[in-house]
Amino acid sequence: MGEFPSFELFFSALRCGAEPFPWQKRLANIVVEQGWPNEIGVPTGLGKTACIDIAVWSLANQGLKEHRVLPTRTWYVVNRRLLVDTAYEYGERLARLLEDPDQLKKEWPEAATEHVEALRAVGSALGKLPGVGNKPLHITRLRGGADLGARVPFPSQPSLIFSTIPMFASRWLFRGYGSSTGMRPIDAALAGTDSLVLLDEAHLAQQLIELREPLGLCDVGSFEEFLSSERCRPVFVGMTATGTAAPQFTLDEDDRDDSVIKKRLSANKPSELHETTKAKISKDMAAKADELMQAVGRSSCVVFVNTPWRAREVWEKLYELVNKHGSGLDRVLLVTGRMRDREADAVRKELLDPVKGAPAGKKDQTEVNQGRLWVVATQTLEVGADLDFDALVTETAGVRSLIQRLGRCNRLGEHSHARVAVFHATDLDQPIYGDEPKRVWENLKAAAEQGDVLLGPEESAQVLGEPQDDLSVRYEILPSLVWEWAKTSCSPRNEAPVEAFFAPSETDYGRISVCWRAYRPQKDIPLVPSVSGSETIDVPVGELKNYLLGKDKSISSVCRLAADRVLLEECPVADLRPGDIVVLHTTDGGYDKYGWNPVATEEVLDVSLLKSNVLPLTSDVIKNLASSEELELLIERVDDDGFPDAEFDFIAWVEEFRNALSSATRNPLVTDDEWNEFVKLGYQSIERADGVSLLVAKSKSRFQAPIVQIDALEQLSFDAKSVELYEHLGSVGDISRDIGRALGLNDNLVDALYQAGRWHDLGKADQRFQQWLNPLGDHKVLLAKSRQNRYHGEVELTRSNWPRGGRHEALSGQMVQALLDAKDDWSFDKDLVVHLVLSHHGHGRPLVPGVEDYGGQVTFQMDGTEHTLKVNLSSIDWDQPARFRRLCERYGYWGLALLEAIVRQADHVASGAVVA
Repeated sequence: MGEFPSFELFFSALRCGAEPFPWQKRLANIVVEQGWPNEIGVPTGLGKTACIDIAVWSLANQGLKEHRVLPTRTWYVVNRRLLVDTAYEYGERLARLLEDPDQLKKEWPEAATEHVEALRAVGSALGKLPGVGNKPLHITRLRGGADLGARVPFPSQPSLIFSTIPMFASRWLFRGYGSSTGMRPIDAALAGTDSLVLLDEAHLAQQLIELREPLGLCDVGSFEEFLSSERCRPVFVGMTATGTAAPQFTLDEDDRDDSVIKKRLSANKPSELHETTKAKISKDMAAKADELMQAVGRSSCVVFVNTPWRAREVWEKLYELVNKHGSGLDRVLLVTGRMRDREADAVRKELLDPVKGAPAGKKDQTEVNQGRLWVVATQTLEVGADLDFDALVTETAGVRSLIQRLGRCNRLGEHSHARVAVFHATDLDQPIYGDEPKRVWENLKAAAEQGDVLLGPEESAQVLGEPQDDLSVRYEILPSLVWEWAKTSCSPRNEAPVEAFFAPSETDYGRISVCWRAYRPQKDIPLVPSVSGSETIDVPVGELKNYLLGKDKSISSVCRLAADRVLLEECPVADLRPGDIVVLHTTDGGYDKYGWNPVATEEVLDVSLLKSNVLPLTSDVIKNLASSEELELLIERVDDDGFPDAEFDFIAWVEEFRNALSSATRNPLVTDDEWNEFVKLGYQSIERADGVSLLVAKSKSRFQAPIVQIDALEQLSFDAKSVELYEHLGSVGDISRDIGRALGLNDNLVDALYQAGRWHDLGKADQRFQQWLNPLGDHKVLLAKSRQNRYHGEVELTRSNWPRGGRHEALSGQMVQALLDAKDDWSFDKDLVVHLVLSHHGHGRPLVPGVEDYGGQVTFQMDGTEHTLKVNLSSIDWDQPARFRRLCERYGYWGLALLEAIVRQADHVASGAVVA
């Protein structure tokens, strides 16, 4: 295409022919010409998620120009895990179409050539921005504390990141939930620089928005000299259906004249009011939901409650009612934010099913008996869920929450039969909303004097009254706090918790991720499979502690992932903190098929086993999946410290193992598809670790930590292919330079990045480290990566004489300093180069630890010259803390973190790492 495609054409291609609303077209033009407004106030049901399309299109449009001010990364932040997943799925489709526009014809056969070419033009423009590779758009999500490695692969990559509020905010403040200690600076850079933050329902994140200015004032340096002011700090855009009285951007007359918008704004939602008590509200709401379904004569009803406990109570009573007189096809679903992906995906699939679910735009199928659908939900379905129910029952809540809930009933204005019932328990305190529900109830009663209350989009704001904005306690951000958070490699034990500064005091953002495992290794043995966010739920800290310390549990300590996110450690329950990842045993209970349930005692399914390429061969593991005497006997054959012996026939054993699985009685919670996929896994070896046999398959899994996680935390990079040292150093230098140029950094900084990249691993030239990397001695050149199995690393470490805990980057720092001191005419910032080398595994902020070492000599080549230096791992670089402070004052906390991220992620790219 000769010209860059219009937003209308791009939108139409993505939405299979649909035209954007007037406000969407107007906003797209404003963004390209003037930048993003601070707030977008558009009623629910009018397509605020199109801001994702606008962000992608405008970045591609402006990226073709000489001076770009729009950020490289777009964070779509909403505080509901289920909604993060829904938005992520749309993002995946968007990225897929940009990478291969011809797929559009398969999805939409009527697509014109101009639609396909519009996608191609946007994808091509984005592909010119990264500086490394040509992938148009990277997609990832962060919605649980165990999302290891789920980050953008390098800083210049155009990206969409779908995240909850705590996951974004904790990263911005150098304490990323789910980040290892070493990866925190990278995550801080990716959140705190060159980022657009679209906050869906921004009233849930007012404290987060208010952090931008004080954090800027607390920064001791500035990166504006090196990156434009519009990109050196996050740009926040609040999106809300219940915004301020005069939001910066909202509907205009053209919008209100649009026939579709007019229909949705005038959607009919007559509502009846019911006063009840704390003891009766669950039963009353369940009965009313059953009654309304009969009255409207249609197929779907949603029941909104304020807490997970109330949701389960209502669900149990409604389930009992429906079972008494249901058709057999009727379904009652429970949806809360405390469900693992596996169970949440199944629910979401049912909700969005075009025939049996309740998606917006579903055709009326009154004639077809598919059974009726009731959904009991917490706030998890309030925001962003494109669902449209025939009837709605809700307990009173805050104004903003009620408006959002009402947006899930007759959402498109097509259900003239829609009915709403609002319940208020006069003796029930609402800690989440304070006194606002009482005031809302009084307003509703006043409006009901003439009969049913009309709560359509145009009436609800007037009837419910003004929302009560967040009045929670604000804690003041001080420069000393930010300085302590920036010191990620030696954070003090009693530092200020970051969640206190972005979470209202009455919320439960202070959460811990919990997963269940049938196998938990002993100390100093990596947990396998690695923990994934897909298998975790988030539980408020206090609630989890009460569960663990309850009368029936009497647990004083618990297993959690250590700071490296690889090993387990025993932790007193009292010491648990937000962001921790607790690993319970499957026999500990606390979870059922509907999610977190502290009273559940049945064994929990270990979902990590179903998709992993590593299967621990223990009795607990096998019994969690299936029961079979034959399986037990097969495990006994490999449960021997002398295994394997020369006579062991692995191929025959695997065949017997598969046959035994096929005939075993599997766990009833495992689906047919899951079991069939599990049985067919292609196992290739049995390894030993922790005295346990590990059955290892050929393929990687989404439950296995990415290579970059191993590379960041374990010096050998066990899972990376074997790479020659000097080739690797050259690659990292080149990639660092390309990323710096793609970001628009000046020549001196780009040169510093290049030199740091080509010198970062010089310490690996130490012969002891080479012995650890290559114990067979079958490579005649220096190596940067190991080809040995990761489980053998501990054994080879002892044989190599490399000091346990020794850091190769400490040697690299000594060698680089010697190179820099040998001549005076370096054009770049020498302090910066030394720091980037010392910090390339996350240490050096502000110190790289030393170990007892007798030292020795290292010989290496650089620029055609051979150098021999004396080095010693016990020699700590005490200049590094002062160097770190000087660099923070020069580049700012987040600017320095960005420079570190460039070199470190260039290292990951050069190593062939796959970053989720």
